[in-house]
Amino acid sequence: MVSKTSNNKAAPASETMPPMPPPASAQDTLENNPLIDEDDILRHLIPFVADNEGYLFVAGVASTWYKAWVGGQLPKNTCLGNVVESASRLAWASSRLGTGGGTGGGAGGGASTPWVWDESVCRRAAAGGHLGALKYARKQGCPWDAACTREAAAGGHLSLLRWAHANGCEWDASTPACAARYGDLDTLRFARMNGCPWDKTTCSEAARGGHLDILKWARSKDCPWDKTVCAEAARAGHLEVLKWAREAGCEWDAGCLTWASGGGDLDVVKWCKENGCEWNTTMCAAAAREGHLEVLQWARSKGCPWDKTTCTSAIYEGHLNTLRWARENGAPWDADACRFAAEQGHLEVLKWCKDNGGHLDARICITAAGSGHLEMLKWARSNDIPWDEEVFASAASGGHLDVVKYCWQNRCPWNEYTCELAAEGGHLEVLQWCRSKGCPWDEDVCAFAAEEGHMEVVQWAIENGCPWDKRVRDFVPGGACGVAALQQPSVTAVEASSNSGSDDGRARAQDVQSTAPPTSAVEAMGNPIC
Repeated sequence: MVSKTSNNKAAPASETMPPMPPPASAQDTLENNPLIDEDDILRHLIPFVADNEGYLFVAGVASTWYKAWVGGQLPKNTCLGNVVESASRLAWASSRLGTGGGTGGGAGGGASTPWVWDESVCRRAAAGGHLGALKYARKQGCPWDAACTREAAAGGHLSLLRWAHANGCEWDASTPACAARYGDLDTLRFARMNGCPWDKTTCSEAARGGHLDILKWARSKDCPWDKTVCAEAARAGHLEVLKWAREAGCEWDAGCLTWASGGGDLDVVKWCKENGCEWNTTMCAAAAREGHLEVLQWARSKGCPWDKTTCTSAIYEGHLNTLRWARENGAPWDADACRFAAEQGHLEVLKWCKDNGGHLDARICITAAGSGHLEMLKWARSNDIPWDEEVFASAASGGHLDVVKYCWQNRCPWNEYTCELAAEGGHLEVLQWCRSKGCPWDEDVCAFAAEEGHMEVVQWAIENGCPWDKRVRDFVPGGACGVAALQQPSVTAVEASSNSGSDDGRARAQDVQSTAPPTSAVEAMGNPIC
């Protein structure tokens, strides 16, 4: 659901329905073909690229790839995992990027690649066990914190942990917890012998990792524990750890069977029940959520209760076989069940729900559009599921341009909320496309974008005649002066002129850059002091 559409602000009748799109020409077909539209292809490919590597591997290919990465507001950080592999590489990178103990800078005097010289540098060096790089970073004044010792413990880098502790790096209970999680008794002993604090997470992490020797040692040293130990052992299927914990007096509750059910190990589930562990409806829901049909069937055969969350859990994760069995055996569901399928994009599940009495209404289209599930939206419309202005607004709010185009091409009604929510989400491309098709807008466009810090959207909107009010001044950095600065033509417009290839174009660009910002907007706001 789109929260901004609840103000009951109706658009004029002439603005409610988009104009009928013209007949598709051969050129239109070419332009709208997703196999030809490189930008569209990139939008679908980029989510499969790791954030900490994408900027180097994607943005450097070509200008169109760079724009696709940056336009999606994705991080432009150098991959620290590679930079900190050695002291020499870290030294080279910091000098090239102009960091040298600072906060970031440009490479070779050109365009900068943002890179923050902060605790993350030491943390990544510690995680990889790169002691030389860590020493260099610290010598250059790079800060560190308890995350550094935690990462060293998680990676089993005891020599690095020793050096960090000897040189004043702080630590906390996460250090022994990480050592316990990964079964590193030497690191755990070192931490405790040198005064590192611990808490109940040490025992629960040992149970989670199935490290019975670690758990026994920790308990022999009076490390605290609680019911989480049994729950973690049950979830991970570590039956021997669970048995020992119970014999040693560790408490448990119904949550243990819920975790065991989610883990899917039927032997663990059976042992818990046979040894007196309580259960409730969350156990069936957990089995359904993870698709463990055998566990669910056994639980029901023994009288475990269930409720509507069993079906909604199966639907949410797309486990159709589990859902089918649950419904055939009397599991309840409610009117929201189908909406979960739409939200997660499980089209086959939604089809089954429709054929088996599920409740489908306008929320299906709203949810599918907001989640970017175009094929599901198409299916919903082909089955006469209604839609309204909120569908268009949901698609714009999520930045799903392909869904927005489909809505327009199929005459989904819209109103000013479409532009407002595109602006609020920082989806400039969506906003530009909607305006090119005549979508209405109002003062909320600039206000919502400014409140969320999307200054590029504010600038484009003002340049293109969007009305705005004093709320913009409240959110734009620099107040009225900031608004006045935004009223200057954008860098994109200047570059377009300067790259036109003509002397006149370059002259126009120089004129634009030298023009003072207009003052009418400042005066209209009462000339606040900048």
